[in-house]
Amino acid sequence: MTSLSFPLPSATLAARVSLAPAQNAFNSLMLLNSVGELAMRSAAVRQMVQGLTPEQRAHHRMIFDALGPALMPDEEWPSFPLYVEFLASRPPAALRDQLVDRLCAATAPAMTPEQLLGDAEAFAAQLVSRAPGAKSAAAPAWTYQAHSLLNDPPRLHDLIVSHLGVMWERALAPEWERMLPALQTLLPVCEQRMAAETTPGAMLRALTSYDAPEAVKTQLAHAPQVVFVLSGHMQNHARAARTERVLWVFFGLPPHPSLWRRSPVGQAELLVRLRALADETCLQILSLLSQNEELAAQEVMARLSLSQPNLSRHLQQLVTAGYITERRRGGAAKSYRLTPAYVAQTFQALEQFLAGKATPAAVPAPDQPPDLSPEVSRFADNAGRVVRWPSKRKDQMAVLRYLAARFEEGRNYSEKEVNALLGKWHLWNDPAFLRRELYDAHLLDRTPNGARYWRVGAEAVSNPAAGG
Repeated sequence: MTSLSFPLPSATLAARVSLAPAQNAFNSLMLLNSVGELAMRSAAVRQMVQGLTPEQRAHHRMIFDALGPALMPDEEWPSFPLYVEFLASRPPAALRDQLVDRLCAATAPAMTPEQLLGDAEAFAAQLVSRAPGAKSAAAPAWTYQAHSLLNDPPRLHDLIVSHLGVMWERALAPEWERMLPALQTLLPVCEQRMAAETTPGAMLRALTSYDAPEAVKTQLAHAPQVVFVLSGHMQNHARAARTERVLWVFFGLPPHPSLWRRSPVGQAELLVRLRALADETCLQILSLLSQNEELAAQEVMARLSLSQPNLSRHLQQLVTAGYITERRRGGAAKSYRLTPAYVAQTFQALEQFLAGKATPAAVPAPDQPPDLSPEVSRFADNAGRVVRWPSKRKDQMAVLRYLAARFEEGRNYSEKEVNALLGKWHLWNDPAFLRRELYDAHLLDRTPNGARYWRVGAEAVSNPAAGG
């Protein structure tokens, strides 16, 4: 589990971008208490959390909402398990004292360790005051449970170490192994985007293309050392955690399932990507967008002296290949933005293909290409196979409805059959992702154990609840 980081050339600010595995995992575990607010990306992790016992959920809430910021490591570790081993090796009293010192430093007005440990009401009030929009709310029971634990170092130590170990093994270990190759590919791209900036706020905007929350901006303005941590579980959001020496700023890239895929880029998809790069006009458009955060179609047309039909054709080719994203600016006007991480991933896929490290699976063409609506045809090849996952939810739903229509009415499917059918109708080889999206969009339904699936609105051939 490699820890990669890139120092940035700045004489006034110590800042870098990193994977920071221990902090990264810790942040993901904290997100499990606020998946709606912070858009936890992984449906698999969310489903795993639903399987926790009530006691485990209560422990998770207490540890991460009450003690989480104080548990965040102050230095980088090669892996999260090594950090947990370090915590396990610490004397219980030393771990408790570290947590208390950090908690006291975050109180306002300042509390001494003796005051914090001796006054459960004051401790609970401090926790409630830090919760957004809850300053007048009554303190929940877990705040008093956390205070009781702080006064019982051995029990505190055992609960933290055991819970972190269980959550890593059950929730994050497979996720980290799956996401690591993509994270390692994206990290140099992030470093490149930050390199030209000199202020932390500008660096974060260069990374994410959106304005940071006010709470993060405030912390960035007073941080002597900043580490920007690329999270595979966040999207369109940033959050910060302060330790003694470092402000850790976690950020996610816009949703783009192909960047987090489980499988290699297949030959057919790779050809779609490379054909776009072989076109001179497409390259000029990519070059122009790389120098600008976002441009309207009219601006691109004027700067490159292109006709409207010529520009539209090339923009659509680049959108289909995944290199740029589009959004409506009002009416029929559209603007475009480069996805540099996707460009980097394409060349990594090409290197792996040429080196024989990836064996792209052949995707059989459907026997009879279906009629494609204009909405879906932008994301499909001539055989009707979806070549790219759209960035806009409206387009995603159009693709999902198209895929749902591939399922026969009145028939139950096993999970394996669902994956096989979806594998026939898309080219990036991640049927599990599409299966979950169809279920979340209420286009497919399933039995509670996930053994059988059927198209929503169609009469199943047997009782689905019976798993037949």
